Amino acid sequence: MNDNEVKELYRLRLHSNVTQHGTESVLIFSIVLFILLSGCSCNENIVKPPEPSIQMNLESYSTYSVKLKIRLGDNNEPKNIELRRDTQIIYSSRLTSRETLFEDKNILQQESYTYKAFRKDTSGITDSSNSINITIGNGWRVDTLNPPHQLTLQHLWGIQSNYILAVGHNSDNSRTIWEWDGKKWNVFEPIIGTIHQGASDMYGVWGESENDFWVAGEQLFSIFDSSLNPPNFRVQDSAFIGHWNGITWIKQNIHYGRTLFSIWGSSNSDIYAGGWKGSLYHYDGSFWKK
Repeated sequence: MNDNEVKELYRLRLHSNVTQHGTESVLIFSIVLFILLSGCSCNENIVKPPEPSIQMNLESYSTYSVKLKIRLGDNNEPKNIELRRDTQIIYSSRLTSRETLFEDKNILQQESYTYKAFRKDTSGITDSSNSINITIGNGWRVDTLNPPHQLTLQHLWGIQSNYILAVGHNSDNSRTIWEWDGKKWNVFEPIIGTIHQGASDMYGVWGESENDFWVAGEQLFSIFDSSLNPPNFRVQDSAFIGHWNGITWIKQNIHYGRTLFSIWGSSNSDIYAGGWKGSLYHYDGSFWKK
């Protein structure tokens, strides 16, 4: 029934009721007619319910990782979302499920961050989540050098957080010292210069600055006479101490000996190196003495 038909029915009914039943019938019919007219108009403008809000929860965090869960309510329809750390977009994807878990590993210690998620469509941002504020403290974090050959680290020494040296063993004998510049590890200058045979393993490192430090370990040397056949020719390891003066390596004369495992001092004129079977060497600024 359209509006014109309803009005005509009302006119006829009103005339009939006035004649037969009086004012009471007119009042009842008017109420019924109001309900009918209301029902006809309510279907013309249907209000669409709002979409479920976007929410974000902190699952866990440490000194090297922050885990966040983003949830889009109970609606399973695919949605485009964007996650920001402060003002930087760190994740952007189209979700096909109600929630997703994201892990942020690009964080620094002693820094504060604010995370917030956004829902987007073709017109731009349509909704945003709650903000999560996190302050990262101090602690250990795992780092990997990933050298091309077998590597074993033996000792660390540093003068500040953005300059650290690591020494050890590398199977190709050319990457026995690594340098930390505050962001990444780099292979330090190979032990060459005035050193003829180089060094095979480093076990200790100490110094006074990045241009003045000492390393201790072992090197291989050959012993032979007129014949190159055993036992007249053999390879043997010996004690090794090297000094980096900021330009080149200088091998220290310690009259061979066996492997050294540590080196430390109070100054460049008071250094000790210790090693195999309790061997101990001291440097007075001019000479090494066993």
